[in-house]
Amino acid sequence: MQLKYNGYVWAGLFVDDLEKEIAFYRDAIGLPFQGQENGYAFFDAGNGDLFELWPNGVPSPTPKTPAQQSLKVSFHVDNLDETVAELKARGVQFVGGIGEKGGTHWAIFVDPEGNLLELKQLAPQPASRPAKGGPRQSRRANRIL
Repeated sequence: MQLKYNGYVWAGLFVDDLEKEIAFYRDAIGLPFQGQENGYAFFDAGNGDLFELWPNGVPSPTPKTPAQQSLKVSFHVDNLDETVAELKARGVQFVGGIGEKGGTHWAIFVDPEGNLLELKQLAPQPASRPAKGGPRQSRRANRIL
């Protein structure tokens, strides 16, 4: 049987100070805050995907190493240069410069607890192949907790 995946439904990040991290992702990063329930918070990450913050994380005063953070989340943006400039103006700290491979560009930022996340502008898709993404309905209601 050939398995088929259609992207991810949600990504969650464990944090120590939930309220501080909510403010960062809502106010500095600009993710639309959807609410809080059962001790976690969730944001609209676009295309029906969710980004969630969960309690009991361990903060770091410096960017985390892979041993401290085993998964990195990447947010798709249309214009990386403009997004990075806007986030820097809002005080977001970036690690290194803009990377590039095969027409895809990315930049890594660090949140107040040392978590590393990424912004990514995908390479243009050939005209004969439909672009990844597109409107999808939120799957939050269908998610099993």
